Amino acid sequence: MLGKTKFQPEDVMGGLYLGVAVTGLNALVAMGLVIAFM
Repeated sequence: MLGKTKFQPEDVMGGLYLGVAVTGLNALVAMGLVIAFM
């Protein structure tokens, strides 16, 4: 990762995928907690 001066398309897609995955997991956990306490 060090030494790169510009973003690679693969890195951008990887970052977006990771962000979506983390957001989706957080949403699922939040929904699970809401359902559990209803």
